[in-house]
Amino acid sequence: MLTNEMDKLKKESNSYSFDDVLHKCIGLLVKFSSDGWVRTPLAEAMRDKYREILIDEYQDTNDAQNMIFEALSKDRQNLYVVGKDWR
Repeated sequence: MLTNEMDKLKKESNSYSFDDVLHKCIGLLVKFSSDGWVRTPLAEAMRDKYREILIDEYQDTNDAQNMIFEALSKDRQNLYVVGKDWR
């Protein structure tokens, strides 16, 4: 019930939640198939453009954010993360 009301309010005000933005970003970067997911041409172009990716506060990331990082990284060869291991 609350979710439906939130969706209605967001639509009326042309607003997005943080999760909405993450899911839209994933939709632009990967497509899902029966074999898993594949990178879109946009993700491939961004992978070619950015040589390295640095993520700070990695301990605070979620699965959706990790999918974005994986879509943009070159098989994790250029992905650098910083975080606290005690959290």
